[in-house]
Amino acid sequence: MRISRTSDQEHLFSQHDWHDIVRASEEAIKKHAVNKTLGDFDTSIDALAEELAQEFTPEPPVLLIDEISVEQKEVQVERARDGYSRRDPFFSGQPDTITRNAVEVTVPVDGDTAMLRIRPPKYNMSPPRAKISRDSISFIIILDTEDSKEIRSRIDQRVADIEEFLNWQREAAGDLPQRMMSLAKRELEYRHANLGSAHNVVNNLGFKVKKSDD
Repeated sequence: MRISRTSDQEHLFSQHDWHDIVRASEEAIKKHAVNKTLGDFDTSIDALAEELAQEFTPEPPVLLIDEISVEQKEVQVERARDGYSRRDPFFSGQPDTITRNAVEVTVPVDGDTAMLRIRPPKYNMSPPRAKISRDSISFIIILDTEDSKEIRSRIDQRVADIEEFLNWQREAAGDLPQRMMSLAKRELEYRHANLGSAHNVVNNLGFKVKKSDD
C-alpha cells in the first residue's frame, strides 16, 4: 500500500531481471577485452582478467543493520473512503489525504545500491518498498500505535524482507565471480594472441615500423 505521495518509495527488486544483468555484464567484459591494446598486456593477463571481473561482476550489497537510524516525520497519507474512488471528483481530482506521524528508517548500504532494483531468479510476489539513495535505503513506518515494540517489529520485518531478496541474489551469484574471471581471461588471451599475430606480421614486412604515437 502506498502510504505517502511524497516518500518516493518504490518496489525493490522489480526493475531488472537477474539473468539480463548477468548477460549485460558478460558483454561488458567482452567489449572491454576487445578494446585492450598491445601495451595493456605489459600487465599480466591474470591481473587484467581479475580487474575486469571485479568491475563487472554483479555483487549483492550488504545492509549495515548495526548503523540503522530513525527520524520522526509527518507524512501525507491517502485516506481510504468507503463508496468513493481514491480520487474523488468533488475534490478537483486531488487525493484525499491526512497528516500522520511516522518514523523514517534509514539503512546504510555497503555496495552498489542499484542491485536493489534487480529481481533475483528466486523471489516472491510481495517485494518490499523503500527509497534508494547512493549509499543507503530508507522507508516510512506510520506511527499508528504507541507501542514501540510493535513499531520496532515492523521495522525489523521490513529489513528482513529486504535481506531475504538479497540472500536470493547471493544464492544466484554462486560461482559467478569465478565464471566472470574465466570469461575475462579467455577473452583477453584471444585478444592478446590476435594482437601478437598482427604485430609479428607487420614487423616481418621489412619496413621501418612506425610507432602509434609518431
